[in-house]
Amino acid sequence: MPTAHTTGYTEAEYAHEDDLAAVRSRAVMAAGYGLPPDATEQTEAMLRDRFHVRDRPDATGFTDGAVFDLGGRTVTVVHLPGHTAGHCGFLIEPDGFLFVADIDLTSFGPFYGDVGSSLTDFEASLRRCREIGARWYGTAHQKGVIEGAAEFGRRLDAFAGVVERRDATLLTYLDEPRTVEEIAERRLVYRPHVEGPHVRPVERRIAARHLSRLVDRGMIVEVEAGRFRAA
Repeated sequence: MPTAHTTGYTEAEYAHEDDLAAVRSRAVMAAGYGLPPDATEQTEAMLRDRFHVRDRPDATGFTDGAVFDLGGRTVTVVHLPGHTAGHCGFLIEPDGFLFVADIDLTSFGPFYGDVGSSLTDFEASLRRCREIGARWYGTAHQKGVIEGAAEFGRRLDAFAGVVERRDATLLTYLDEPRTVEEIAERRLVYRPHVEGPHVRPVERRIAARHLSRLVDRGMIVEVEAGRFRAA
């Protein structure tokens, strides 16, 4: 059942229960990126100094379908995991506005490279977005507001297609046995000029997630421990 809330949120902090620990603790949030220790410390400092993130031990959890009554408008939580375990969209009525957050429709494509990310969940969330009829769709990052389900669906197709292109790139590269480290060096996500402590951990995790699902589909085989090849 949806959970009804009343107005007055200025001093409260809310998050989906699966992301609640990261909202309550900046250190937990920084650790979730899965970076080397020195980079994790730098990330926590950046969250503190640049983005002014502070611990919110009083934060309250919500679940899928929770409803916030803002007086004349309601905001319904739409759980869209994948980017993080607790990633959510929000349906605002009566405006018919669905904020899809980090399902951001950029050419970069879906991001599921953090410790708590999931490719399987991300793809399920993309399917769920298609099922929600809205007049307006809002994204995080560059794409802003999109009018109409047809245009949103077209852009969602292109966004989801990035995942399929990563699969295709991986299958081509696995014309001979490769390890996860070799795949990470080849890169499925970032362009060659991109540098930083996040690159290798993200590439390794995303490579492993693609390998897992392609093995399940019978498109890749593990020819020996830790080495994979296209079937």
